[in-house]
Amino acid sequence: MAREVFEQEMLRHLQAQRLRYPSMQQQDVVKFVFQAMLGVGHLLSSRDAVINRIAREMDGLSPDPEEPLFETLSPSWCRLNLRRAKAERMQPHAIAGLMLASRSPMQFTRQDVLDFCKIMADAGELQVPDEEALGRILDESWLPSHSSVYKARYHPAYRVISVDLMQGVGLQSR
Repeated sequence: MAREVFEQEMLRHLQAQRLRYPSMQQQDVVKFVFQAMLGVGHLLSSRDAVINRIAREMDGLSPDPEEPLFETLSPSWCRLNLRRAKAERMQPHAIAGLMLASRSPMQFTRQDVLDFCKIMADAGELQVPDEEALGRILDESWLPSHSSVYKARYHPAYRVISVDLMQGVGLQSR
């Protein structure tokens, strides 16, 4: 897949996210782009640690069969909703397995994320306070997080996995 097609698809999915989550802040957009391009690889540690973290988070969630199972970020990546996964009786070890098996045919770097965010800022799609704010994308120790507004309003609970794996296990979003 050509990079331009990937980026156009990612923008289309970002527009859908903005409609679904109208309280998205700029840092939520940056997180979206980060995940849509880089996927989950930056978060993985040992299989047991991933399983335990998912299990702890799912223990605190109520199952919700009405939420979509996944939301597409890009042609490569999607967010698996843990509340719906719990309603579907997906186990933490299965979700961890999907995360650990996730790969993307498109290999992007933090520099690619930064460049794309700059393109979005130039096009008026992203307002960034200054270059320093964007520059932290290149810091390997920095990970984007959702804004406090987004967290309070939407209570995000998901894991990023490969779109191909979700389709492969036969699960579909509503």
